Amino acid sequence: MENEKKNNPLLVLLIIINTVFVIFILVKQFQINKVAENSSSKTSTVAEENDELPTLYNGLKARENHIFEQIEFKEMHANFQKDTGPKRFLKLSFILVIDTPQSRPLAEAQSMKPKMRDGIYSLINNTKSKQALRLEGRSAFKENLIERINRLLKKDKVVRVLFKTFLVK
Repeated sequence: MENEKKNNPLLVLLIIINTVFVIFILVKQFQINKVAENSSSKTSTVAEENDELPTLYNGLKARENHIFEQIEFKEMHANFQKDTGPKRFLKLSFILVIDTPQSRPLAEAQSMKPKMRDGIYSLINNTKSKQALRLEGRSAFKENLIERINRLLKKDKVVRVLFKTFLVK
């Protein structure tokens, strides 16, 4: 009986703490995987909604031998024109609906995308943040955006702007 080893209470405590820690890690990993699955399903829902954008062409009529196509402008950030109050900037992403020739869809618009982007930054820099904070100001911004881009294009024509993000900070 003297050879029988006695259980050390510190060793038992260490094993219990280790077991609890491993269980905690497993539960957290399960929660993270669950959140990732939910966010990926939300992402696919957004993608499906974006696939339905052609229904937004209702009320629009393409010119003869033309079709509607889309160009997406991913997130852009720019400062507004300096006015009274805090310095603000715009976080913007949007889709342009373009009436484009069926034979060469978006050829012109894609080649002009850098100039379009430059014109958009210029438009934001010449807009006061107070204007963009109002609904009428956003509508005017949208109209100015269409007008400015259409001045660059010859064959293609922007017919609608669809804001995905329009955040004034």
